[in-house]
Amino acid sequence: MFCSVHCRNSANGKKAGGHNRNRVAKTCEACGENFEVPECRKDTARACSRKCLGALHSSERAGRWHMGESNPGWKGGIQTYRQHRKDACERCGSTRFLVVHHKDENRYNNVLENLETLCKRCHQLHHDCVANLPN
Repeated sequence: MFCSVHCRNSANGKKAGGHNRNRVAKTCEACGENFEVPECRKDTARACSRKCLGALHSSERAGRWHMGESNPGWKGGIQTYRQHRKDACERCGSTRFLVVHHKDENRYNNVLENLETLCKRCHQLHHDCVANLPN
């Protein structure tokens, strides 16, 4: 039994530092600073820190992501039915805390016949969220 991992490794003939013995110098692709990595990471390490790696990834992704209708995955989005939201709840007539409810409960089915304007209370009642309603 040993008092620490260091003592155990010393007794077994291992050098301190383990796999970090052989380090290789690299240059950060983001900031240009020199840094060292274990030899096993010499081909994959690209940045000296997480901050630099994040900046590197951001610059590589620039221009790839599109917002709104220019995004290939766009299916009308939330604005489609917000534009058709009525001024009052279709069940109780309240004009406060209005949301758009999907009648078939499929959030991706944004055809106008499937949309209904509800106040927060009627929406919670519809989904049996009575515990969340104020008295």
